[in-house]
Amino acid sequence: MPASAVPRQAIWLRRVAWAILVVGVVLRGVIWAQQRSLYLDEANLLRNFTERSYLGLFRNLDYEQYSPPLFSVLIKGCLGLFGNNELSVRLVPVLASMFTLGLFFRQTQRWLAPPVAVFVLSFLAFGKVFIDYGTVCKQYATDGLAALALIEVAYYVGRGRFGAREAAIWVLVGCTSIWFSMPTVFVLAGIGIWYLLEAWQRQQWRAVGWVLGTGLAWLLGFGVYYLLLLQTNVKSNYLQQYHHEMFLAFPPHNVEELQLLAKQVGELINKTVGKTALAAVLAILCFPLGLYQLLRRQRFLACVLLVPIAACLAASALHYYSLMSRLVLFMLPLLLLVLGYGAQWLARQHKGAAWGVAILGLVVLANQQQLRYLGQAFQSDYADVRSALEYVAQHQQPGDAVFAYYNVAPVARYYTQEHTPGLPLANLTLQEPGSLPTAQDPFANGLLMLQQQGVRRIWIVYDREDEGPAHLAAAQGNIVARYPVYRGYALLYESKATVPQ
Repeated sequence: MPASAVPRQAIWLRRVAWAILVVGVVLRGVIWAQQRSLYLDEANLLRNFTERSYLGLFRNLDYEQYSPPLFSVLIKGCLGLFGNNELSVRLVPVLASMFTLGLFFRQTQRWLAPPVAVFVLSFLAFGKVFIDYGTVCKQYATDGLAALALIEVAYYVGRGRFGAREAAIWVLVGCTSIWFSMPTVFVLAGIGIWYLLEAWQRQQWRAVGWVLGTGLAWLLGFGVYYLLLLQTNVKSNYLQQYHHEMFLAFPPHNVEELQLLAKQVGELINKTVGKTALAAVLAILCFPLGLYQLLRRQRFLACVLLVPIAACLAASALHYYSLMSRLVLFMLPLLLLVLGYGAQWLARQHKGAAWGVAILGLVVLANQQQLRYLGQAFQSDYADVRSALEYVAQHQQPGDAVFAYYNVAPVARYYTQEHTPGLPLANLTLQEPGSLPTAQDPFANGLLMLQQQGVRRIWIVYDREDEGPAHLAAAQGNIVARYPVYRGYALLYESKATVPQ
């Protein structure tokens, strides 16, 4: 290959990377503008923001929700400025997702060869998990932004010298970031270790003191945060049970735990590069190579990428942090950079290996990308409850009751009582979580209570694809109308006779 072809190829690939960045940003904007229905956790989280003052956001939230206080303040601010609607409440996360993509573009261009940079950037730009959780009213997108932003600050601040100025910057940045995104403690651990190793190797003992002092300030800041907000959640039996299979099963003590560990590793691969055999081959081939090469050649990246990953996994093994996909979203860009570093080294060893990695990467990427949602409604992991409620509001007749069971009730409450404008649903029954003994069926009990009140026509909104409620309604009366929505449905049930009180 002529020497002049190399710059031309690099320029062409950089343009491709810019195109991927632009399309990725547009894709997020399009999905945000679609204003898809809120889901259960979003509705419960927003209820905290409407019921509390700004100061009230700096303590444990209600309705089984958690949110970093500074993130909560930003969302509540958007509610005050732009009203309570899907565009307003998701504005901060979608902007965070866009800026995350921009930072990742910058970092891949800096640390990876142009072909690999394009390949790795594409996964973040078009991967479903990044798009889905980058366009919902939760803190996961801001977790990713905070992680990459801290790494970017570390690249520029304190390289070669760490004194009072650098310590002051990092005390402010680090302690603030913890209140904005809890997983940043893992990233700060990697950054602190890198600064300490650099100062120690150069025998800059004053710098060692400043680094240790900065780390102590971070620990104190996190300690306050833990005591005020995390301690209750960490010790919650409900959360421990709910996340039981998402705590890293390491070290495995039996066959079942070994199988669970394999499943957990597979899920990390799935969320990073896709759920196919070829994706697993790509990850198993390139990630260990990237790990090895970073430890050998790149101390900075080894610290800021590998230490946060290891710290997160260690916290999970100790049952302090769940590996649920949305909670490790901050870590997935770091995994992609490690994987890209391994793919880059492998491709440089042999021309055949380069073509093999390229073809494998393209096949895996083609299966993972979500570009079709530029022209159609995005399909998330949650039901389109809003469309079902809108259908009921349009077709409800005088005397009709609407029954929202406990899983739908928070969303129904949001769209009827908090959203601007609210849906005009009359005679709405919201079933509160935990209001029934576990032995009772929530649907059967809810329908029975309405029948005892003399109601014959009952609208049911359901957020699953199974037919249990429909079969129950058909067994006790007639289904007058049914409206399917994505991953759910609404139906009008007319009982055969009212139940005497």
